[in-house]
Amino acid sequence: MSSAGNMCTEAYTNETVELAKKHKDFVIGFISTSKLTKDEGFIHCTPGVNLTVADDSLGQQYKTPDHIIGSLHNDMIIVGRGIIEAEDPLGSAQQYRKAGWAALKKRQT
Repeated sequence: MSSAGNMCTEAYTNETVELAKKHKDFVIGFISTSKLTKDEGFIHCTPGVNLTVADDSLGQQYKTPDHIIGSLHNDMIIVGRGIIEAEDPLGSAQQYRKAGWAALKKRQT
């Protein structure tokens, strides 16, 4: 999803949102790179997070917590390689937690 050239089309995304709206008793949100609906009943979780904007050899397009939470108004960040490939995974996870929290506090002011 956060990789260049992914196969999610606009039609597929729109149909997915409509299905979610019909099944709110079962669907709580989306894993997406942007906010798909203004309905506050859905949570938007975003993968492809890094502390700096970057691309990698696999086509992954990283965004910062501040961009995802602050600019896109998504609710949660999903971090993978930035933590598991870090020299200090625990320290890295704490950095992402702090960055995500700071972005949320900034958005709320």
